[in-house]
Amino acid sequence: MVGLKKDKAPKQVFIESIDEVCNYADAMVHKGYDAYFALASFKDPNEGRTNVNAEHLGSFFIDIDCGLGKPYEDQQAGVEALIKFVSASGMPKPTVLINSGRGLHAYWVPEQPLTKEEWKPLAEALKALCQKHGLQADPAVTADVARILRIPETLNFKDPDNPLPTK
Repeated sequence: MVGLKKDKAPKQVFIESIDEVCNYADAMVHKGYDAYFALASFKDPNEGRTNVNAEHLGSFFIDIDCGLGKPYEDQQAGVEALIKFVSASGMPKPTVLINSGRGLHAYWVPEQPLTKEEWKPLAEALKALCQKHGLQADPAVTADVARILRIPETLNFKDPDNPLPTK
């Protein structure tokens, strides 16, 4: 779990339960921080949120940027591109689709978490599939073992004067 605020050092903590994540995220949002969660579990909290320390991942994910100067002019265009990608690629529909406030996060959740060694080649294949079928997903996100993404039911403070809900 990471809280980020412009011009302040990130607050990063390792949390074991969903209830603790919710409580910590609420506290971060109350302070005006963007709240993120890591998509991997980590072996040793003392080693930090690094690729080397990552152990298991419970989903595959993509980040679709939307808005002025982004690959898709708005979230509707991003959703339409995702639907077209799913149809053209033969991928199943995402398990979860998150409105990140400005863009979209799509998740595919396997039945069981995978080790990072099992996960990485499949995530690289998802990244290649997006490129092959023209889905403008952020390529830096899709196969990043130590990636953080926004927590649903928090606020996106990218524009501090206009925070948007993540849902």
